[in-house]
Amino acid sequence: MLAKITLADGEYRVDVRMLAVQAFDKATNDKVNRDKARLLALQALIRHLSGKNEAEATLSGVRIVSTGQDKQFFTLTLALPKDKFSLVEPSNPAVEPSGNKPGHGGERLKWKSELFTKKDDLLRTIDFLAMQFLNDIALAEKADKEFDDRIAETEERAAIAFKALRNEVASEILLLSIEKEELVDKAKDAERQVTARLMQAVEQEEKKQHKHEGIPR
Repeated sequence: MLAKITLADGEYRVDVRMLAVQAFDKATNDKVNRDKARLLALQALIRHLSGKNEAEATLSGVRIVSTGQDKQFFTLTLALPKDKFSLVEPSNPAVEPSGNKPGHGGERLKWKSELFTKKDDLLRTIDFLAMQFLNDIALAEKADKEFDDRIAETEERAAIAFKALRNEVASEILLLSIEKEELVDKAKDAERQVTARLMQAVEQEEKKQHKHEGIPR
């Protein structure tokens, strides 16, 4: 991963270039790559400004300026106001940027050199993957007439994506056997979480339809 950081007009700008995730369908790859690149860009900024192997920061006002893909690489540029970024001591309670309180749009992020291993990269991919499908389910619930099609598509994409992820873990030569087992277990837990949420969404939709049709449950 390469990162370039600049400061101009009271705003930090971070350009990131990383190996792209390509194990899933295009829509899933695009979302996972965007989320991972955003996190890496913010961690690079924390590392740059702290000059330490471990640091934390609170921030808000982050915006994605651009994204792109050049063959096997994914690129992202983000910007955030300098006055919305604050380094904080890991052992201290969160000190939010001015005008920003926890739960109101701010983030607290950690940079740690040990996070940049193949194992932790795959752990982040699992988290981003689960988050994406959970978001897709929430959007399907708001779609009304398109609910069935969206849920079916999400279920199919999730099954394919998690299978591809397990295959990637199994074939990764940089991982120890015990790390592969941990990652597979983590992926299975994430897939179970997504499946449970799918079932919940379907059940709630059925109850809503029965209520609309006047059929008692």
